[in-house]
Amino acid sequence: MKKQISKKMTSKQRSKKKPCTEVEELKTTVECIRTELSVLADAVSTQTAYIKRLLKRHSKGSAKAKNPQTETADATETSIFPLQSENDLIRIDRKITPENQEKYINKIKNLLALGVLSTSIKKIMTEELILEHNMDGSCNKKSLQDYDTFFSVLLDAIQLMDSTKPARKQLQKALYCVKNNFNKHKSNKRKRDLKNFEIVYDSNSNDNSVDNKSEL
Repeated sequence: MKKQISKKMTSKQRSKKKPCTEVEELKTTVECIRTELSVLADAVSTQTAYIKRLLKRHSKGSAKAKNPQTETADATETSIFPLQSENDLIRIDRKITPENQEKYINKIKNLLALGVLSTSIKKIMTEELILEHNMDGSCNKKSLQDYDTFFSVLLDAIQLMDSTKPARKQLQKALYCVKNNFNKHKSNKRKRDLKNFEIVYDSNSNDNSVDNKSEL
């Protein structure tokens, strides 16, 4: 009888332990989910604050009234695009100030809006200048980040164009596409030139053969 009672107590204890274990696991899972949600909320909050700051600066710049002389001066300053040389990069990096950077952001944004980024980026910098540079100066290229003021303005303009992705990744992908398309075009041109050479060579060979037969 005592054995039966002890067995029943043991089974009851086990049944009590099992729910307790499940509750503890559930609590741990809930805490993990809360932590992940908190991290995600912080990230979204940071990104939202950044976008609001850009939009606020953009709206302030758009709301400013300008007289004809100011508009003419602004047009002259921003007519430097597309940048064609390293000297142009140095010049614009020195020209951009906290007072006029909004104007440059808007100008670059409007130019980038004329097409997909991998195409419209060439309205900011020529293809030749893009081929000479990359983001960080790796692979024996010159670094765009050396022109930190211009680089920051360019990233801000790209972020205003598309706030769903980091501006740096968008720019990096666009630069890669420009270089990739250039290499493809260069390769295709070589193939066409080689094919044209072979056609001309075959034609000359046939002409020489005919001339030789006529002499015989």
